[in-house]
Order: sequence, then structure tokens, then C-alpha cells
Amino acid sequence: MSRPEYLYLREMRDVISRIVALIDGVPVGGDLEDDWVKADALSWNFTILGEAAAKLPEEFRAGHPEISGGGPSAYATESCTDTGQSTSTFW
Repeated sequence: MSRPEYLYLREMRDVISRIVALIDGVPVGGDLEDDWVKADALSWNFTILGEAAAKLPEEFRAGHPEISGGGPSAYATESCTDTGQSTSTFW
């Protein structure tokens, strides 16, 4: 049995709030090389975001192309799976 869409959307909203809180005060283009805890937390949250977006039903994603496919969540998932480790540059 799959979860209702609103639960995935709520999870995505909550993860985005955590990402925003984590990057608060980090300069645009700055890197987190010296803050591996924050870098790992960002990587984990982007992975959760990507997984939640991917679990939305196809009918829902087709009706909302702005949240399906690419974007930061796809980059984070790709980054973690291709290298086997997270990177500290997210944008």
C-alpha cells in the first residue's frame, strides 16, 4: 500500500526547511569543506528529498512537472550514488 501524496509533500517541505536552516549564513558559492557535519547533514537531507520526490505517484508527477525530474534532489542522489560518498558542494 502506498502512502498518500500529501505525506510525501509534507516530508519534502520539512526537509527543505531543514536544508534552508543548515545553509543559513553560508555564503553563496561557499563550500563546507571544514564543516563535514553540516555537509553530511545537507547530503542526507537532499537524498531524503530526492527519494520522497521519486515516490510520488506517476500521475501526480505528470500533473506537476515543476517537482519531477532534475533539480537539487536529483543532483544529490546522483552525487551520493556515483561516488559512494557525499560531496560538500551542493550548488
